[in-house]
Amino acid sequence: MTKRSGLERAIWIIAILDVVLLAVFLILHITDTRLVDANADDTHALVPIVTDARAPEDAALQTGEAEKIIGTADTSGRSAEAVLTAGDTQINANLVAGSFRQRGGPDFSLYIDTAAFKLSENEGRCYVAKSGSAGAKLYFELAFLPNADSASVASGLLSSYGAVTTNAPEKTEAFGGYSAIRVTGSSAETDLEAYIVPVNGGCLTAVSCVPGAYDADADSLHASFDSLIIQ
Repeated sequence: MTKRSGLERAIWIIAILDVVLLAVFLILHITDTRLVDANADDTHALVPIVTDARAPEDAALQTGEAEKIIGTADTSGRSAEAVLTAGDTQINANLVAGSFRQRGGPDFSLYIDTAAFKLSENEGRCYVAKSGSAGAKLYFELAFLPNADSASVASGLLSSYGAVTTNAPEKTEAFGGYSAIRVTGSSAETDLEAYIVPVNGGCLTAVSCVPGAYDADADSLHASFDSLIIQ
């Protein structure tokens, strides 16, 4: 009887130790995961995930040369700073620039409020996005599609951004110093506006995305969008 009771107590002790060790393991695992997330590269968090499709690559990129978009354009014709009108607010903005010349495309420059937005690039596309998680719904994207027909691109462009409804394109809208096709649409949570600009034997696409509900920073984004110049 005593031996049996001692054996039962030993089994209970072992079982309790197993539970304690499992709990400790889970706590350490959760803590480690949070630390990894906290120290992740913030640049990736700024890149909106809008489409799985990469911008088409042309022959210039097959040489193995790393593509660089941001900071490679000539900005000598524009001031380093400007004041943008965003709704009823005046915003101090800084000039940022880039170039799609490695794809055979144009240079571009625009003004952004660098305290709230950041210019980044990813897989052949360039983004102006709101810092943090808000950048998933408040951004605009630039891309150059070599050897692409602007009318064909316009017909299905917004569907890759989750647009549920797309309005008919309006041709010959002025944008960035060029005539462009303008397309608007919306998803369940965002409003979309795109310009498709025929240039350099292909087309540059500029797509803006803002929350369906009013967001004050959307005025700043649109002011930046309007300051874009394609060279």
